[in-house]
Order: sequence, then structure tokens, then C-alpha cells
Amino acid sequence: MSDLYETDPHAWAMSQADALRGIARSHPRLGLDFPHLIEELDSMAGSDRRRVESLVRQIVQHLLLLEYSPATEPRAGWQAEVVEFRQQLRDNLTGTLEPHLAERMDAVYDAARGVTRRKMRLYGEQAAAERLPAARPYTLEQVLDPDWWPPEP
Repeated sequence: MSDLYETDPHAWAMSQADALRGIARSHPRLGLDFPHLIEELDSMAGSDRRRVESLVRQIVQHLLLLEYSPATEPRAGWQAEVVEFRQQLRDNLTGTLEPHLAERMDAVYDAARGVTRRKMRLYGEQAAAERLPAARPYTLEQVLDPDWWPPEP
């Protein structure tokens, strides 16, 4: 179990919460605060999921800006941010979190698209904001690939 903690903390937290649920059912009088222990482990796992979703959302926002924004000066900064966010994502992504992301990509894209549209409008890029695709244009593999970039406008 300690190997799992080192290699996939998300899976470890979920398995420990499940184990505590079983112990709480079979030995409710052990004197442990099972509900709060389980809540903390579930919270750890949820935090991991939110962290990787947030990183993907930020990557997608920057990829959309790179592909659809007519602005030229901030492009290098956007690319640098994508490089950093991809590294952070690789640092946090585990075997159990990658399938979670694959399932959540459409929802993550919808959130990223909404934020990007609002930002573009703040900078007077209404036409570009309207061109952002309603359907997700990037795969998880593209988001993760350190060498993949969208076409420029």
C-alpha cells in the first residue's frame, strides 16, 4: 500500500477511504472518527481531481488564445504558460487521474471556452470570441503532448 501512496496518491486516498468505510461498518465501536477520516481522504482525492482539471482548463484556454486570438505580442507568454502548465500536469497526473480527465474533457473544455470568450471580449476581440468552437477541438493527448501546438490564426 505504501508503494501506491508513492506512485498514485489519488488511488491510495480512494482505497483507504473505501477500507475505512468497510471497517466502520464492521467495527463501529473502535473509537475512531470514521466519518471525518473518510471525509478527509475523499477530500484529498477530490483535490487531486480538481487540480488536474484546473491545469487542463488553463492549458486549453491558452491553446484557444493561440489559435483564435488576433493578438501577437502576448503569444510567447501564452506558449510559456502552456509549457509550465503541461509540466505541472505531468507532475500531478497519475494512472487513476488520466481516465478521470478523459471522461471530463468536454466539461473542462466548456469551462475553458467560457472563460476564454469572456477574456477575449474584455480585450475587444468579439469576433474571435464568437469563432471559438462549441465542440471540443483538442484531445487529451494533444493537451498533454509537450510538442503539440494548434495552428495560428
